[in-house]
Amino acid sequence: NACYGCHNASNKQGGIDLSAYAKLQPYIAEGSFLGSIQQTGVYSPMPKGIGKLSQCSIDKIASWIADGAKNN
Repeated sequence: NACYGCHNASNKQGGIDLSAYAKLQPYIAEGSFLGSIQQTGVYSPMPKGIGKLSQCSIDKIASWIADGAKNN
């Protein structure tokens, strides 16, 4: 939910629209989605201006990606 405020169909900050599963997939595949929310320094840290997601949220997303990032 933290992503959609800035990266949706009507507000594509940075040209990124994450409003649908298919639109998120390329960022998952290249590693930029997880890298951005982990704020490792390789990718632009996200979310901007509201602080880092909780480690629990990051771990859940990382686990979802490791399990194949299913559309569920």
